[in-house]
Amino acid sequence: MELDRIEQLEFQTISKEVMDLLIVVSGYENRCTFLAHHLPIDPLNKVVFAFKEKQTEGFRPFNDQYFSTHHFDFHDATGGHGAEVVEKLESLLENARKDHLKILVDYSCMTKEWYAAIINYFVNFDLDAKEIELYFAYTPSTYEKPRRKRFFKKFARTLVTEPIESTGKPVSLVLGLGYDPVQAQELINRIRPAQTFAFYSDPSIDDRFVKEVEKVNKFLLKDLESDHVIKYPLNDMRAINLSLKQLCMDLRLQSQVILAPLGPKPFALACMLLSARYPDIWVWRVHTGQNDAYYKWKPYGKPLICKAVFKTLTEDRWA
Repeated sequence: MELDRIEQLEFQTISKEVMDLLIVVSGYENRCTFLAHHLPIDPLNKVVFAFKEKQTEGFRPFNDQYFSTHHFDFHDATGGHGAEVVEKLESLLENARKDHLKILVDYSCMTKEWYAAIINYFVNFDLDAKEIELYFAYTPSTYEKPRRKRFFKKFARTLVTEPIESTGKPVSLVLGLGYDPVQAQELINRIRPAQTFAFYSDPSIDDRFVKEVEKVNKFLLKDLESDHVIKYPLNDMRAINLSLKQLCMDLRLQSQVILAPLGPKPFALACMLLSARYPDIWVWRVHTGQNDAYYKWKPYGKPLICKAVFKTLTEDRWA
């Protein structure tokens, strides 16, 4: 299928939709159940992907109990890869007989591998349905000062499993900055891009997020030219999509574009959707090790909804 268009919706508008499938996550975060609890509709099918990791930490016991009480279909999955997510999607959709399917995905607590796998599934497979509407929901969290140390392990392309080939073009690296400057600098050191661009959210849900990102990445930001640093509003997916597309459409003519979303998940989603539309733009995921500390990440405000429409037709539209 092909990605036809994307758009941002207000949370209350999905109350008018009949969802064929709701996909949520059970992990240790407080916000895992927020969308399901506040959803004004009851989807026809409800699936929860439960992390095989950290099954007793944080809010995990409560989350499991909530989803069990509300009759979700549990499916265990490993956070580090999306194979089990794809396998479940295949089993759910192989017998779907509708021309038009609507699927709501709460990616607030998903790993990037999981929602990349979902996008990749619809890009790579032609289904019986003529149109798939994917509603990606993200619940923002309250601010919590970073306290977990990460240790760089490896990086790899997110949306493909084939070996990474050389294009012979110079590389343009587009970073989505987060709280860990080591990841960003390691990518620069290993890739040695001809030019580097950095995105970060400003304004964000809380000004403390912005100050923290600017603080930990100050040396990187100082080394970049001013027009290579691009700020985006976290709650405006349309603005994020347009900024990314405008930059990358020019860069891809003369260079190999690599997107490395190290920061907020809405920006990572925008990178993945752009790559789905233009597969010569690569998305890379940095894999890290981490200690046993975790964040509470309580929900804050209404979920942000991004609607991506996949069709069997080949129209050149990008809303």
